[in-house]
Amino acid sequence: MGNRFMQAQLKTEYITRLDFMEYLDLELITEERHEYHQGELFLMSGASINHNYLTGQLYILLTDCARKQKFSRVFMSDIKLRIETFDKSVYPDIMIFLDPIEYANKNYGVVSNPNLIVEVLSSSTADYDHGDKFRAYRSLANFQEYLLVDQYRPRVEHFVKIAPHEWIFHEYEGMDERFNLHCLDCVVTLSNLYQNVEF
Repeated sequence: MGNRFMQAQLKTEYITRLDFMEYLDLELITEERHEYHQGELFLMSGASINHNYLTGQLYILLTDCARKQKFSRVFMSDIKLRIETFDKSVYPDIMIFLDPIEYANKNYGVVSNPNLIVEVLSSSTADYDHGDKFRAYRSLANFQEYLLVDQYRPRVEHFVKIAPHEWIFHEYEGMDERFNLHCLDCVVTLSNLYQNVEF
């Protein structure tokens, strides 16, 4: 799995094998961000204009939806998610929490219980986001909804958990499409999401 993980990244940098606490200490003092996978660190590259814009658009749209939920919180990009089963820590593009946040390490702001995760796809990380990363996310007890957003055309892939080890999948393509986020009971239109995106 380690080799496939490495190949999927935009840019990788093996520093040294660290335990999780050493990784957290390093992230405090470095200007770069790294994903952590079983003692190895993988350097994250900067986002494209479309990636950044779509993440921001989704944050606005989902924050508006989340206001109806009592405990809901929406976070983007810079919050670390701990996946204990896979000894992994990543930075999802967007996470939504419907329940009070549970921390893997509160002092370092590492969370562990998102209900919905969004990733904006790039050509170099799409296989990872569809494959090993999604498999790791599915080990999280509260995780129930996954959005993969294409930055190259108006297209969204939507996965919803309906039972343990059972997910349903829908694909939406074109500016006239819309989809419902089940955990927020919220409709998102691709025309709103992709407004002003230049392909």
